[in-house]
Amino acid sequence: MATVNVYIDGTTLSNSTAVYTDAGLTTCATAGFYSDGSISREQVIDAAGKCSLLPNQTCATCGVTCGEDIVRANAFGLFLLDTNLGDGAADTGAVVIRYTPSAVPNGIKVEYNGVTYNKLSAPAYGKLQSTGVNDPFTFVGDTSLNCGFLGVNTPTEYEYDGSTFVLTGNTPSVTVNSVDLALTATAPGECVMVIPKTTALPVSALVKLAGFCAGTSFQITVECPTQLTSFAASLKQVSDAAACAETTYPVTLYNVPVTGTAGVPALHDYVFTDVNGEFAPNDGFYKTVDGGVEYSIQVVDGIIEAVITCP
Repeated sequence: MATVNVYIDGTTLSNSTAVYTDAGLTTCATAGFYSDGSISREQVIDAAGKCSLLPNQTCATCGVTCGEDIVRANAFGLFLLDTNLGDGAADTGAVVIRYTPSAVPNGIKVEYNGVTYNKLSAPAYGKLQSTGVNDPFTFVGDTSLNCGFLGVNTPTEYEYDGSTFVLTGNTPSVTVNSVDLALTATAPGECVMVIPKTTALPVSALVKLAGFCAGTSFQITVECPTQLTSFAASLKQVSDAAACAETTYPVTLYNVPVTGTAGVPALHDYVFTDVNGEFAPNDGFYKTVDGGVEYSIQVVDGIIEAVITCP
């Protein structure tokens, strides 16, 4: 992280309200994170040009750079990963999270810009998501390895310090209900989550991972925001036959690969109507073409649930 000379309106970063570039405290410093080596605070600038600092963060959660691959074995507990999604200047797009739990069940949810995300798509299973309320974790893994953790759990909490997970001293309460379990017949493999980052700020996303069975582990990468690749599609139809009968492709859609590639959608990929991955198309059947092969994709809740080659 670069070192810059700035001025604060308090005696310490912790008790200041804003950061400036001049001793007269008239020009706001650039929006983004500032640290004194002990704590970190994010500066935001409103539409009127007024700057202010958000609450303190300990330096163990100052923001891991997006794109870093993080692995945790023996992940028994609650693990926090605060990820910096850019420098706050112009980084927008879809934030793709690639999360591979072990076969032993593990839970995930991500908090960004006041919204909690917990929808996943797995290569062999498609959509995996809790149907509960109050922003629960989605637990995925092999159903035969479920050790039984419904109800209230009080796990040991860890946070990532840039190189390893360290104890915070907290033991938060986490309630797990049966609707939070999206377990499958085998390990789900690399699950994908998508978070839309439509504005430069905020830049921090908090990933929470929960392992309440012995032997669980995970690997996770929070990719930097990127503009999605488009593909041409037909108008929405009510069946694959009706979609295959279409002869034009007036609709522009975008995919996040799960089994496909960018711009070439395949089974269990996410589909959006915008480059940031914010809006899903209406449920239905859409025709598209790749390399001269025409096929219909069935989209349900923004995920491709069926692919049918047109005759």
